[in-house]
Amino acid sequence: MCRKIATSSELLYHYRINPSGISAKAKGKIKTIDSYWITEQLLRDRVELGLENNKTFCKIILNQIRINYSRIHTIGRSDIDRAVFILTSRFWNKYFSKIQDKSPLGTALSKGEFKRYKLLCDLT
Repeated sequence: MCRKIATSSELLYHYRINPSGISAKAKGKIKTIDSYWITEQLLRDRVELGLENNKTFCKIILNQIRINYSRIHTIGRSDIDRAVFILTSRFWNKYFSKIQDKSPLGTALSKGEFKRYKLLCDLT
C-alpha cells in the first residue's frame, strides 16, 4: 500500500539474543497470552485495510500460531492451552477457510483437533 519503495543489497537485519530482554523474561508468565491477542488484532487490521489472506500469508500465520503456542505453553496450564486453541481454531476458520491449505497444522485447526495441534506445535 506504500507509494514509494527502496531496496538495498546490504544486510541490514541483525538478530541478537538478550537473556535479560522481555522475550526471555516472559517465559512462563500469563502475559505471554498477549501474543495470541496481537495475532488476532493483526488479522482484524488486515480486513480493515482490505488486504487479502493468501497462501503466503497463511504460512506466516501458521508459523506465528506455532510461536504463540510455544510461548503460551510455558505457563504450564492445559486449560489455557485449550482455550487459546479454541480461539485460534475459530480465527483460522474465519480468516483462512477459503484458502486451500493442506498443511497438517492448518488441517488440525480447521477440524478442531486439539491433540494433533499440540503434537504438531510441540514438534517444531
